[in-house]
Amino acid sequence: MGMSPLNASLLLLVISLGSLLAGCSTPGIYHPVQSGETLGQIARAYGRSETQLARVNGIDAPQPLQKGVRLFIPGARALRRVPATSPVMKKSRPPSARTVVKSGSSPVQPKKLQSRETAVKKKSGSQVPPVMVSGSFSWPLQGALLRSFDDQDPFPCKGIEIGASPGTPILAAAAGRVIYSGDGISSFGNMIILHHDDDFYTVYAFAQKNLVKVGNFVKKNERIALSGVPPQGRSPRLYFELRHHHEPLNPTFYLP
Repeated sequence: MGMSPLNASLLLLVISLGSLLAGCSTPGIYHPVQSGETLGQIARAYGRSETQLARVNGIDAPQPLQKGVRLFIPGARALRRVPATSPVMKKSRPPSARTVVKSGSSPVQPKKLQSRETAVKKKSGSQVPPVMVSGSFSWPLQGALLRSFDDQDPFPCKGIEIGASPGTPILAAAAGRVIYSGDGISSFGNMIILHHDDDFYTVYAFAQKNLVKVGNFVKKNERIALSGVPPQGRSPRLYFELRHHHEPLNPTFYLP
């Protein structure tokens, strides 16, 4: 008996998701904060940026670090000693704002801004049906954007990560059918995949509990899961991905 087109499509989608594990299940270690250590000092000791450490650890604003707090250091393999003080780097002078125009040449014209739809097509390499552009999907939950689409630091990731307290309801970004609900890919934990019109798919991972089963039809903004913590033990968050056929797209181009 042959495999149905939908089952074959699901298999390809799950395989492609599995190939992204290196990007979305970031390896690293936890650094126990010592008395007097700052986020900037720890970041420099491990060769990371302060902004990156703040993002992956869910730190929204600069604040004193308490002794004993464990900070996740992406990509690190061993603990490092954090110097009490760090040398101050000299600031380089900003380049001149003047524009040099060679004799006989015309001033350089500013580039036109790309429209959302043009940017999406360039990013995905595929034709996007106009009906699904500009807010056709809704946010699965409200929270701080901890990781953006195609973030290369330290590894590329083809979705976005949204901070949320464990147990926060995860809502369907659009009406669709549940084609996957389970924990078959260990690094994603509990995961749900919805199939929408025009062969769009949305993926919801790191869930604490799935509330829907394969075959269920869900409405837009219907509760489908409860948010949780990544299997790697980082701060609570939701991994959300949008695809057209099997091409990952930047979800923020489609969200209100």
